[in-house]
Amino acid sequence: MKKNTTTFLAISILSVFVASCKKKTSEVTPSNAAPVVTITSPSNNGSTYQYSDSYTYLYADAYDTDGSVKKVEFYEGSKLLGTDSTGSSKLEMKMRTTSNEALTYYIPYSFEFGNHSIKAVAYDDKGAQTTSSTVTFTLLNPFDEVSVPVIVAPAK
Repeated sequence: MKKNTTTFLAISILSVFVASCKKKTSEVTPSNAAPVVTITSPSNNGSTYQYSDSYTYLYADAYDTDGSVKKVEFYEGSKLLGTDSTGSSKLEMKMRTTSNEALTYYIPYSFEFGNHSIKAVAYDDKGAQTTSSTVTFTLLNPFDEVSVPVIVAPAK
């Protein structure tokens, strides 16, 4: 009887060991696709703008192919300019390779006159993030003096 008990105990221990070594399929986590983000305004990299004041809006389109975008942050260098976590639907549909429609995220911001480089960072519902390309622009002060060529008539 002792031999049967020992054999049963050995088989039980071996079964528990084999079961613990098998990875359950429910433990496998699918990969998370990062969101896509593009600054849409200012739209032309290297553009020059002239305003009576320096207050403007920054816009970015963002979407996520396997979930949703939770927020978009706007930066100048490492300085956080603002965050939009609501997003609004675009009025006009754009052709995309995915079925996801981009939402437009924006913030108002008052820039100093001069050169600026901005970027947007989109975060999705599963923690992935993507940084847009940097957009550069110059904001001119319309009250600065503008040099005007002077035409001088030749002496008679």
